[in-house]
Amino acid sequence: DSKIRDVVSIFSFSQLHCLGLAAFLARTVKDGCRFLLLDDPIMSSDEDHAAHFIDSVIEKLLALGIQVVLMTQDHSIRTSVNNRYGHLDVASFQVALSHPRVGAEVVKTSDALA
Repeated sequence: DSKIRDVVSIFSFSQLHCLGLAAFLARTVKDGCRFLLLDDPIMSSDEDHAAHFIDSVIEKLLALGIQVVLMTQDHSIRTSVNNRYGHLDVASFQVALSHPRVGAEVVKTSDALA
């Protein structure tokens, strides 16, 4: 005795976001993309979703040979990704717009050298 329901009425915003991201990533894998740029893909997610994304999803994308560029404003996500994938020599950068007339400044933060 199944019923058809509107997904917006039964899923939280975080769950809807994860569902959309899952559909996008499935299409990316199906189409054979080798490069993926993600801009805050888990910003609205709770900690459990973020941990799963960092530990499982990124790992599977890398195992498929997809280069992943992850942009985030969340310090804990950046730290978790760097800790989890540090053995892969992950490069981390901070982009700041301190002086709008000069433009954005990009500083590599994954090593101690300037």
